[in-house]
Amino acid sequence: MESSLDEMVKNFKLEIEHLNKKFSLKRTYKILKNNEKGKLISE
Repeated sequence: MESSLDEMVKNFKLEIEHLNKKFSLKRTYKILKNNEKGKLISE
């Protein structure tokens, strides 16, 4: 039982990480569109 719970928690954390990456990519893209200098910062 415990091991499956650990697995769920791990998957949940990965899911959150994935969502955070998606949102930060959108944010970075907006910055790039608004400010060309932002490209240097993000790379």
